[in-house]
Amino acid sequence: MSRILPFILCLLTPLLTWSQEGDWDLYVNENFDFTFEYPADFFAPVKGSEDANGQRFISKDGHGLISVYGGINLNQKSLQQEYDDELLRLKRNKTEVYYSEINTMPFQAVIGEYTIKGRQLDNFFIRRTIWYDSFYATIVYSCNIKSEPSLRKYETEIVKSLDVYGKSYKPQSELISNVWINDTIRIPDEVESPDIADFWLAYSEKYPYIITQTVSNLILHPDKLPDDVDTWSIDRKHGYIGCKIISNFDLWMEMFCWNRTNGHKLLAVSYNDPYQIIFFYDYNPATHELLPATDVMSSLNYSPDFVARLPHTGKSIFLYEQSNITKPVAYLRWNGNGFTYQNAAN
Repeated sequence: MSRILPFILCLLTPLLTWSQEGDWDLYVNENFDFTFEYPADFFAPVKGSEDANGQRFISKDGHGLISVYGGINLNQKSLQQEYDDELLRLKRNKTEVYYSEINTMPFQAVIGEYTIKGRQLDNFFIRRTIWYDSFYATIVYSCNIKSEPSLRKYETEIVKSLDVYGKSYKPQSELISNVWINDTIRIPDEVESPDIADFWLAYSEKYPYIITQTVSNLILHPDKLPDDVDTWSIDRKHGYIGCKIISNFDLWMEMFCWNRTNGHKLLAVSYNDPYQIIFFYDYNPATHELLPATDVMSSLNYSPDFVARLPHTGKSIFLYEQSNITKPVAYLRWNGNGFTYQNAAN
């Protein structure tokens, strides 16, 4: 991956325009979908340096510099490879690194991020890189040891403000909940009578999430069970798939398929990652398409405060309290086309 901006730059004397207000401005990069905030009374953008990749900002006293930029992961590196390569590069440049941390986020849309703090000659720096999809966003804050104390006090806030359009710390299920209503998931035409495995593979292609991809690999290679898989089950005959992955959070995902009275199929996708939510899709065999089953969703008396478990056998969805998943408190009874809510006490 090419380095768009070096860590520590020789601070020239560019033409600057200074904000007279003591507030924070927002920088938005629409090319790579990231933002960050900076104190406009301390920093200003360097004129003539802005391009599609990023922007530099220099402090009023000339001792501080912010470099922010995005890029494409052209070499298909993993986050760990990028982190290791960056530490090696700093070591070769005889840069003192006194703090480094990498955080992978397998339960989120963002793959992860890393932070490195250090000193090179008379300059301190903090670098933070967020890895998401096939892109990355990086912010580097550096300042001279002679800089004003007021300049140093903002470094953590500035670096932490880097965000990839709000995707940094949201579970995949929450992200999907904002877009699924417009979904069209197509089953390949050559699959004449799709079963639950075919539905899962198509869904995984639409939403390539760690747990969807893990199960897709298990469907195709059932003899290769990853170490982080705690529970895994597939029942093609009854139309059920379930998987639990042990990571920072326990990731649980299930899928179940019912035959509707109109000849269509109803597909349920349930997440707990840790955000609990269920999506329903209607499969039309004439078009080979899964479309959001808004009729079913609107008819449910269902709260995300419940933990839902799709049926291994039978047709009903079981609802449990978050604090007790041993005894259901309610059911969603299958009625041939959708569901009827029933309290377990009745």
